[in-house]
Amino acid sequence: MQHRITIFRHGAKSGTAPRHVSTLRPERGRIIGWSSAAARRNAEFLQSVDYDQLTGLGLAFTGTVRDCPSAPDDWKRTRSNFFKRLRRLGLIRAHDVTEWQRRGVPHLHGMLFFPECSGAEYIGLVCAVRDAWLAVTAGYGTSARGVHIAPMTDAAGWAEYTAKHAARGVNHYQRSKDNMPASWTNGTGKMWSVLGEWPVCEPMGFQADFKAFTAYRRLCRSWRKSTARASGNPRHI
Repeated sequence: MQHRITIFRHGAKSGTAPRHVSTLRPERGRIIGWSSAAARRNAEFLQSVDYDQLTGLGLAFTGTVRDCPSAPDDWKRTRSNFFKRLRRLGLIRAHDVTEWQRRGVPHLHGMLFFPECSGAEYIGLVCAVRDAWLAVTAGYGTSARGVHIAPMTDAAGWAEYTAKHAARGVNHYQRSKDNMPASWTNGTGKMWSVLGEWPVCEPMGFQADFKAFTAYRRLCRSWRKSTARASGNPRHI
């Protein structure tokens, strides 16, 4: 039995190859919240980005609303209008995910890249991004307290963002269907998206026999235990 190991720029996955592979692709139906496949594709994209080739000023963004949009199409329109405004501000590229709060209301996380700026220009840009979100969500009771924007000054900032959003699966409470708005159960639209050009590295794939596969798993387990202990958290020691 063959096992496959896939190495990304900033991550890896492994598993056992299926005995029988169907050449027929199932028809895509309506998207209803986060699926395992969507979470996996999002993680694989984030792990494939070459941090060192990212250009521009990165801003980590979180936008919330007080009142839930009555239908997913309203949220889709809100996102679209938000990014239209950001393009007018010079947006270079973006990655965004829609997740849920426990009270059944969506919110938007994103990494936004603009041309480099500093000083007064930077403050003006942050204010403009905030105002863009407040403008497109004005009908949902949004306040300035519901917008969080922080600069990403280096690759470590992108790595932190990647670790946060690539590690979340469908069981995370912000992606759980239990917290999805009740009126959205017939379809939610896409849960994540990318805009602009991204420096992405193609993953490397390897076939391994059982002996090599188990050795690889032991190495990964030992490494994870070591990093957990090094974190200083007594729960991991």
